[in-house]
Amino acid sequence: MAQNSNWMKLVGTQVGHFILGLAGVRLKNNAGGLHVRKNADDGFAPVTAETVGIQNNAAGAAPTVLKTSPAQVDPLQLVFPPDIGAPGDVLATDGAGNLSWEPAGGSTSMKWSADSTLLGFGSTAVVPMFALPIGAQIDRVDVIVDVAFDGAAAQMSVGVNGASASKYVAAADVDLKKVGRYTVPSTELPVVGAPEALEIAYSASGSVIGSARTIVTHTTPS
Repeated sequence: MAQNSNWMKLVGTQVGHFILGLAGVRLKNNAGGLHVRKNADDGFAPVTAETVGIQNNAAGAAPTVLKTSPAQVDPLQLVFPPDIGAPGDVLATDGAGNLSWEPAGGSTSMKWSADSTLLGFGSTAVVPMFALPIGAQIDRVDVIVDVAFDGAAAQMSVGVNGASASKYVAAADVDLKKVGRYTVPSTELPVVGAPEALEIAYSASGSVIGSARTIVTHTTPS
């Protein structure tokens, strides 16, 4: 053992650890790695520091430093998941600091989908769209008129086959004769009983030009 006023070096001794104070933590070496253990060596001890640095041994590598936000006023504890997740996953919190792996697009329980249907000037009076499953709920319907329709009374609505032809978009909500985007937020309750077959009810009114897209944004919470 060599010692001076600034350091102590233990070489070739039977001492494999330091204990700080009579009841302090135990610092020990384990195959070249520093372990901070409880005084009785029966578990790991917590460590508090302003920052924690992780350094790669590669030449010129910069350290990775972990630190808290200066705006943080309450204790914060994050509990990591027990596995490494799947490719492309991201960490999500349950609001209580418990982290889990989720697909990058978000939780599947509230994943939004968008279906688009083209309406052309020569379309039939009823244009089938897609089926909303039981439990689904529409957030909004966007009608994008790319080319204005030239029919004097050209109009459209979005509804349900065999039910209301304008449940989600009324004819007054969209002006097919003007290029633009028409957004209609939905106030309807989730689909119940059976899937809804959505469709566009269209009146060409003699149109020989015109093109529009109808985009329905919806989700099916689990």
